[in-house]
Amino acid sequence: ELVTRALGRLGDWTPAMRDGRPVDFDWRLTIRLPIEKIVRMQEAEPLLFLGEDPAESFHPWAKARIRYDSRFTSRGVEGQLHIRFYIEPDGRIAIGDVVRTPDDRLAEEVIRVIRKSKGKWTPRKVRGVPQRTAYDYRVHYHGNID
Repeated sequence: ELVTRALGRLGDWTPAMRDGRPVDFDWRLTIRLPIEKIVRMQEAEPLLFLGEDPAESFHPWAKARIRYDSRFTSRGVEGQLHIRFYIEPDGRIAIGDVVRTPDDRLAEEVIRVIRKSKGKWTPRKVRGVPQRTAYDYRVHYHGNID
C-alpha cells in the first residue's frame, strides 16, 4: 500500500531513454521497517501476578493464605486440587471450574483465597489490549500441615 501511494505521487514520468529510445532499467527500493517493534506489538504480553510470573509468585502467596488446618487433616483430606479461573480484562476474577478436588470444603477455601487475589493480576495483553486470561491452579495436599 505504501509503495502504491509513493508511486502515485510521482505524477507523469517517462521511462529511461537512451538515444531517444526507452531502455530497460532496474529500480531498487529500500524500505526500513522496525521489525522488532512490530513483532513486540503483535506478541501477547504475559499474564502477571504481583508483577511476576504467576507460576512462581501465586502459589507462595496463596499458600500463606489458605487455611489447610485440622478441619482437613483430621479427616484425612488429601489429594490433588485443580481449579481453573479467569482474570478478566478489567482485573476481576471469575471462577471457571473446580476440575478436581479431594473435598468440596477445601475447594471453597481455595476459591476464597483466589477471589482475594483480585487486583493483583495483570491480564495478558495482545497489541496493548487486555484479554480474558485463564489460569489453572493445581496443588497437591497431603496430611502434613507444613
